[in-house]
Amino acid sequence: MSYWQHTLSILFLLLAAVISAITAWLVWQRRKASAAVPLSALMLATALWAGGYALELNSATLGGKLFWAKVQYLGVATTPTLLLWFALQFAGWLERPPKRLIALLAAEPVIILLLFWTNDYHRLYWRAWSLVQGEVFVTMSREYGVLFWVHLVYTYLALGASVLILLIVFLRTQGIYRQQSALLLGSILVGWVAQAMFVFLQPVPGLNFTPFTFAITGTAITWALFRKQLLALPPLTIERFVAPHPSLLTEESRRRARILASILAVVIPLLFVELLRSFRNPEILLVFGPATLLLAIAFALSRSPFYQYGVWLTLLTLSAIPTASTFTLSGFAPARASDILIWMVPTLIVGSLLLRPAGLIVLSALDLTLLALTPALHSQIAYSHIWPALALNLSAAILLIGAANIHTRDIQTLEKQNKELAQARDQAQAANRLKSQILANVSHDMRTPLGAIIGYVDMLREQVYGPLTEAQHEKLTATLQSANQLMDFIQNLLEQARLAAGEVEIKRQPLNLARLLTEVDATVRVQAEQKGLRYSSAIAAELPETILGDAYWIRRILSNLISNAIKFTPQGEIQVWIGSAGNGEWQIQVADTGIGIAPESQEAIFEPFFRGEAVGQGAGLGLAIIHDIVEKLGGRVEVRSAPGAGSRFTVYLPLNPAR
Repeated sequence: MSYWQHTLSILFLLLAAVISAITAWLVWQRRKASAAVPLSALMLATALWAGGYALELNSATLGGKLFWAKVQYLGVATTPTLLLWFALQFAGWLERPPKRLIALLAAEPVIILLLFWTNDYHRLYWRAWSLVQGEVFVTMSREYGVLFWVHLVYTYLALGASVLILLIVFLRTQGIYRQQSALLLGSILVGWVAQAMFVFLQPVPGLNFTPFTFAITGTAITWALFRKQLLALPPLTIERFVAPHPSLLTEESRRRARILASILAVVIPLLFVELLRSFRNPEILLVFGPATLLLAIAFALSRSPFYQYGVWLTLLTLSAIPTASTFTLSGFAPARASDILIWMVPTLIVGSLLLRPAGLIVLSALDLTLLALTPALHSQIAYSHIWPALALNLSAAILLIGAANIHTRDIQTLEKQNKELAQARDQAQAANRLKSQILANVSHDMRTPLGAIIGYVDMLREQVYGPLTEAQHEKLTATLQSANQLMDFIQNLLEQARLAAGEVEIKRQPLNLARLLTEVDATVRVQAEQKGLRYSSAIAAELPETILGDAYWIRRILSNLISNAIKFTPQGEIQVWIGSAGNGEWQIQVADTGIGIAPESQEAIFEPFFRGEAVGQGAGLGLAIIHDIVEKLGGRVEVRSAPGAGSRFTVYLPLNPAR
């Protein structure tokens, strides 16, 4: 029976390794998706862990078991970090990790691996190891060293933070995202429980249950890939649901978050110190698993919008550890004054920095008095640990109330700032509507008398009211050109106001592009020839004769682009081409040999009223109108230009042939 149990266990571990490896390969095929790379690396690490552990169990010699233990530690050391990296990317908190953060995350696994592989020389990870003959397996018994407990604490921190992140995703999402996070949470927790059983309880001496759970994890993730669209949807950004805008966070909130991070930076080393001091008493070490988990959750909360809860959870953990450390497997033990001081002082510091209430002075005096009395009461009171525990828990209760008040104040501040922002937004929108209305009214009122002026000047120039001298004819021609420029400017103002107000209606009607280009040519060719420029236009034969579009606005796009080209081309030529762009689009290209556009100005030219340094005329509205209209037509505008080398504007629009 033992032989079959041994064989089935080895085969199950190898199956778990194969499943994890296949899952890693399947995820790698989707590596362009967010969180795919860390998930693939995580599954590869679990494959190494499970496969190495299977070969360790199968080995009958101590040397063989040590070799395969070192192989599997490629997965053991890296799994917590990779899990944390995956959770952060899955939640959308770390879509593009900076190189410094990657180096920081990689530091602990690399150091642990190097120290584990060189454990024979310093014995800081395993102090001793030997073969143990069990009923089913020949296992390797280990006596853990300091580095093992350090790595265990780090593992709890990483696991706790990962679980918290996925739990927030689960609570703040619906539908398929919630199902994905539930699957991931369940897979992680199964492995977590197995690891805790191996470290603290060991129901089967020397047998680690964690690698056995990787078959469940790999199967769940593979199923989620194909049935729950894991990694197929865009990454979830938790801030979309729970985080206020950074501008809404007060300076006081940021200050408290920095204080909390600083306190945790002190607390975690204190935890290591206490762990090392209690190393010779394994029973007391039972407290450090839950303690590190709580601190990991507190730290994760401190980096999220719920950082207030991180504050009070830190305080609660700090005050509870001395009480818990007096509990052993054999019952209660008296608390030492040094134990209480180690944890009371950070608690009081945190409270004073965060809250600063007048009652804290009284509370501190009460704590110190009870602490001073505790050693004298040891001989008289059987359960002397109750006194410092009572004092510390009382501290925690008052500090929790203060933290809740902080949270209330923060919510009130955010609500006030939200109202102020909404009021400012409404005022800006009202001002924008008023500006558009004024522009429209002014433009309309100016266009009517200006049209009359242009008409009369044109009649005078054509000598309807009598003969003119050459000088008079020249002046009237200049006047007519200026009036026409002013009319164009007013027309642009009116169109810009309509666009800003959202009053432009796009019509889709049959349109003959060749005829439209001929009509535009008749107007602009004269302007180009008057300036001594060569002008040419062409339309591709493969375009449909008739398409669906808005003739008015497409003519406006063409005439604006060509007019701009003529305006900013002192000499040379203008080329206009209309053709197919592929992918269901057609294009308008207008190229010139003019003054060109500086690279830093090429994005700004599409903003209303922008005028480059080289521009000597115009109001800067023509290209802005083109950009807005093209967007409304479902297209885009691109520009290629360099100073002194001319410009090429290309408009891409959807191609809808008329039937």
